[in-house]
Amino acid sequence: MNRLVLIFLLLPWALFAQEEVKVHAETSVKSFFLGEAFTLNVMVSGTENVKAPQMNVVNDFVVKKVSESAVSLNDKKGYIIRYKLLAKKDGNLVIPALGVKVNGALMETGEIKLEVKKPLTHKGLQVKVHLSQSEAFVGEPILATFILSSELPLYAFNAVDITYPFLTHYGFKVYDPHNSPKSGDKNSIGLPVSNTRIIALRGNEKRGDVNLDTITFKKILIPRVSGELIIKPATFLASYTPPEVKTNGKRNWQPQYPSHFNNNFFEEVEGKSYEKYFASSNELKLVIKDLPTKGKPVDFQGLVGKCEVSATAEPAIVEAGAPVSLRIVVDGHEYPAIPELPQLGQQLAFNRNFSIPSRQSPGRVENKTKLFLRTLRPLRTDVSEIPVIRIPYFDPQTETYGIAQTKAIALTVTPAKTVTAFDADLSDGKILKNKLEKNKEGIHHNSLSLAALKRQRLVSPLLLTAVFVPPLLYLLFLLITAESRLLLRDPVAARRKFAYKKFKSRLSSATDTESLEKIVRSYIADSFNLVSDAHTFAEIENKLPEKEALMKIYDVFDTRRFSKVSSTEDFSSLKKEAIRVISSLNGRMKNV
Repeated sequence: MNRLVLIFLLLPWALFAQEEVKVHAETSVKSFFLGEAFTLNVMVSGTENVKAPQMNVVNDFVVKKVSESAVSLNDKKGYIIRYKLLAKKDGNLVIPALGVKVNGALMETGEIKLEVKKPLTHKGLQVKVHLSQSEAFVGEPILATFILSSELPLYAFNAVDITYPFLTHYGFKVYDPHNSPKSGDKNSIGLPVSNTRIIALRGNEKRGDVNLDTITFKKILIPRVSGELIIKPATFLASYTPPEVKTNGKRNWQPQYPSHFNNNFFEEVEGKSYEKYFASSNELKLVIKDLPTKGKPVDFQGLVGKCEVSATAEPAIVEAGAPVSLRIVVDGHEYPAIPELPQLGQQLAFNRNFSIPSRQSPGRVENKTKLFLRTLRPLRTDVSEIPVIRIPYFDPQTETYGIAQTKAIALTVTPAKTVTAFDADLSDGKILKNKLEKNKEGIHHNSLSLAALKRQRLVSPLLLTAVFVPPLLYLLFLLITAESRLLLRDPVAARRKFAYKKFKSRLSSATDTESLEKIVRSYIADSFNLVSDAHTFAEIENKLPEKEALMKIYDVFDTRRFSKVSSTEDFSSLKKEAIRVISSLNGRMKNV
């Protein structure tokens, strides 16, 4: 009887809990253009026991699952599955109802109607990709040139999305040419390309009577696999606002090109209409051949392209254990950024005679050569030379292997000892000025009184100041200018290095979830060289040493942005968790 009463009392609560389990699906946009990817969120509230739906019923879209994770919605358990979709055709399309298994039972989402508009084409808007060759060997550099030419003025494009298949193709390593434009260079322009950012060169040309704006960037492709490779077309999708004629009260007024495109397709300017334009290059075919095995050197490391190498060292006379600076120059390669130096510390001729640091600085391209600096410390006095350095290569012109090598460098190694510059100053070429001689009369004959035994000041304060102050001032100058020098030398590295400092400085301005999201996304974008407002968690999850905690934070952000049911995550707790996760992540990434 008591058991029946208990069941009777708990039954309404069980039914209420069942009724609270809901399944909902929604997209980030309802109307978009063909070629634009969008997000589909499948959300379940009331439980975490969820199995993702089968997406084979979604026939009109290319579907890729981005993430799935448990979340907290309105103080209840919840689950979000996120997909990235790309329409295969234009028109009025439908995402059908999706079957989601919840607590073992099948529940369905509602269908979603979408309008997919076909972007316009323009005869004066063209994309071309030119390859320096259509056949190559594995490892042979190929120069790929992307050219966008447009009769439409570039300053009227307020968002662009460029796909460049080489950047994501499994068959290639991609390098920047040594003469690529840098951020801040004259006529440089930033472009969002295949989820990364590329600095391109802006220009113009004239075809007949038509003036064209052009955007060009180049990449060096190194094939990694052999066979026939089909490369999909590069595409250019742009949001275009017809320009207004302005004079600004000035004669000869010229519109200014943006330093970058904001890549925000969902931003609408009040009172202005915009159009979408689309252009694509032709599909490309590459035939990649295997390198021959005949004549391949045993120490061949994959370099394709003839080159030469030379080396100099200083000093030529050195004590055992003292450093020798080795300067190695690789010259003659068509693409100087490609050649790499073998690990000297792993070669017997070097590691048995020299101490070599395990961490070596990368080469630096100077004009058309690549410079490597290495530090060697001879281990013994019988070391008489710096051995030959070999760089085997394959010459695609003659289809034969060759070896670029330095000449052996003579080296004199003396026993280690402590000497002074005064010791090295000879009075007559034979006898040292301060050579000690035995005094047969004893030490008392070297002084006339006990006053001579008083402690004398060896170095004056003025000399100490002259010796130590200039280096200290120079070190202080280096510390003060470190950030600006790194920014000029390597903007991407500077962005990554100062990401955490920027994150901590902006925390005080985080007063709600929206502002906190901007700060967190800005840190991730700076760390991985992404666009702050345009990247997704899927782009970074494989690069993270620990992803679960950050994934939950991103889910909270995405719930706020895309869900009609707002998250009740306590902002104070969310901010503390974000600080903890980013601090932990920053420490781990330094060791990756």
